[in-house]
Amino acid sequence: MNLRLASLEKHEKTDAVAIPVFEKEIQDHPAFRKAEKSLAALILKTAASEDFSAKRDQVWVFHTHQKLGTDRLLLLGLGPRAKYEPELLRMASGSAARALSKLRATSVLFDLRALPDSEASVSAVVEGILLGDYRYDRFRSARSADEETPHLRDVLLLTSEPDAAKLKPIIRLSTKIAEATNWARDLVNEPGTPKSWRSKRAWRSRWEIANGSPSSRWVSFWAWRREVARSRG
Repeated sequence: MNLRLASLEKHEKTDAVAIPVFEKEIQDHPAFRKAEKSLAALILKTAASEDFSAKRDQVWVFHTHQKLGTDRLLLLGLGPRAKYEPELLRMASGSAARALSKLRATSVLFDLRALPDSEASVSAVVEGILLGDYRYDRFRSARSADEETPHLRDVLLLTSEPDAAKLKPIIRLSTKIAEATNWARDLVNEPGTPKSWRSKRAWRSRWEIANGSPSSRWVSFWAWRREVARSRG
């Protein structure tokens, strides 16, 4: 996954735009202030009619028909600003990743300009999106390109921080943290049978060599296990 900072000067098209918003502050977000009044009014009216009020854990998807330079708009509820903490954004980003997977989106721009701490926000989004996009599909049967659910490939982060040099190390660190967590999840999801059978074959081979038995000789499983147990003390 390619995670990088975005800028207002350089417009890059993405499959979706994700906007974390606070309760009672949706209309005040910079993205809606610069949008056409009729379009912004339509988005806000539709969100309200579908009971989206930016409460915690709420995710709302709207098809923009390319009116905002993207196919889909995602609003991520963070609850009231007074009770906000970066962990809420991390969880919302994970929910956004799962929603984007259902939409078969491969690129997204996160508009974080309305959030108070750019460094903490970037860290939360990077970790949340990588953890939310995780899927253990190593042993899944092969599928066609149309059936396969794509992973996110490009994630752009738009912040109010003018100094990008401050945020790049945070992106790298948060990426390593999330990747290490996903690696641990791989170990948990990995079935024990393949590894244990490799170990059993190795122990059987060692037992046959130690006892002068030809490798072609069949050794019963339970007899082999007794020998292994005895050799381990």
